[in-house]
Amino acid sequence: MSIATTERQGASGPRKAKEPKLTPYQRRRFLCLDTTIRVMEPAIRRQELRALERQRKRLASDVPSGAWYDAADVHGEQFPPGGSHTKMIVSLVSGRYTPPQCLESEDSLDGMSGRDAAHYDHPMSPSAAAIIIIRETKARPIAGW
Repeated sequence: MSIATTERQGASGPRKAKEPKLTPYQRRRFLCLDTTIRVMEPAIRRQELRALERQRKRLASDVPSGAWYDAADVHGEQFPPGGSHTKMIVSLVSGRYTPPQCLESEDSLDGMSGRDAAHYDHPMSPSAAAIIIIRETKARPIAGW
């Protein structure tokens, strides 16, 4: 019997111990320990490692940067923040979650046309409008501005 499933005697009778919360990174390290390899069934261990690898690849394709990846994978923080009620937006260009305050990069609402930005119900910044005008008129910015 594992530690997580042993019963403890409490004031109101027997109760199950809580399952330990491990981050995906900690689970991968645990599954690669010599002790785990000797004790755990190989098929179950391989299945767990494959599931963790799929989760890792999905997370790596969703996060906007390495810092977000570390926060979710290594430290166990929820990504995207807020879960299904997140304020982060999925970029139409990259398909990655982007924080709403990051509007000045190519990969955000500023890099989209007004119609695409309106899809997110987000006002276009003045710099985005200027970028779009420059692109559409093929104008070149004046040096030194």
